[in-house]
Amino acid sequence: MVLYFALMDKRIGIDTKNYALYQGGIFNSTAPWVEALFAAHPDWECHGFGPNRGNLRLKVPKLVCRDIELPLNHPYAGYLYNLTSFPRHFSPKGLDLFYSPYYDLLLPKKLPTVITIHDCLYFRFPQFYKAPLVAYYQWIAKRNARWAQKVVTVSQASKNDLIRFLDLPEEKIEVIPNSLGPIWSEAPRPHTLLEELRRTYGSQRLLLYPGGLEARKNLALLAEVVLGLGPEYVLVLTGNLDSYLKAVPGLARLKELGRLAGVGFLELPVLVGLYGTVDAVVYPSLLEGFGFPVLEAQAVGVPIACSNTSSLPEIGGDYPVYFDPTSPEQMAQAIVQAAQSPKVQGNIPVAFEAAKAQAQFVGLVETLVG
Repeated sequence: MVLYFALMDKRIGIDTKNYALYQGGIFNSTAPWVEALFAAHPDWECHGFGPNRGNLRLKVPKLVCRDIELPLNHPYAGYLYNLTSFPRHFSPKGLDLFYSPYYDLLLPKKLPTVITIHDCLYFRFPQFYKAPLVAYYQWIAKRNARWAQKVVTVSQASKNDLIRFLDLPEEKIEVIPNSLGPIWSEAPRPHTLLEELRRTYGSQRLLLYPGGLEARKNLALLAEVVLGLGPEYVLVLTGNLDSYLKAVPGLARLKELGRLAGVGFLELPVLVGLYGTVDAVVYPSLLEGFGFPVLEAQAVGVPIACSNTSSLPEIGGDYPVYFDPTSPEQMAQAIVQAAQSPKVQGNIPVAFEAAKAQAQFVGLVETLVG
């Protein structure tokens, strides 16, 4: 009874900047945690701090929108927000705890805070980014991690990096793995785009790359390897095809040869169906804090060839065909092996079920405010 009354009427602040900017990995992994927290405590107030569209993407009762808009018409709006708009307009008064799904805001030092650091990319591969950006992210990560009550990360590999690069005590870090929603366990739904994709390429082997364009994703080497595999193999890309073609010359060559298929940005049900349509998934990334595609391939039962680095073996277990992401020969062999392997019954490992991750986050916050 004492605990019940102690936990009533809490006011929890949520950083929603990234929810406004992207509906990708950060939103998909952390918004369900936040929504589960307020579902478990409908008497608590959720104070969303960020752009209005980010606040409204949270589906919670008792939502208080404290809109802080991004600077308009500026290519570095997100970074300016972190250092200008947010600290100028953020008021922590009355909050029992503040949660940020990322770590790049200039947070008040005395505010009870939980932050999520998904990976240590700017420490592991600083050569991929401009020096001022690296300096900023290294500084803000160390600063905010020092003052936070807890740092949440998504894999043991990332936890090890946080201890190494940020010199954090092990007990300050909570590992809450990313997870998949129930739609990934459902039978794929038919869709004209997927039917056309298979009809266009007939018996050719379709290789899905569902990553992005960052240098750490290793896409240039993947394009080179697929080119060398011969006309039987077609690379399928999600996202903005024009951006890919401008950034990676090897992809333009694949397109000229009729061996590149761009499917654009897909709604989640169609993406699930795409996984079920292709012959294999390929993920050659040099560093991942978690690596959603590895788990998504397992959920659908499609073979995957992926890197043997960072968190990927931790997430994939013995399911993927692994390769050294710096070795074209190993990558080619793994892709061929995966593409020629049969599909299996899909399965989401218990460790990565959504309900388990949500319960862990709810328990963490309850402990900190109770």
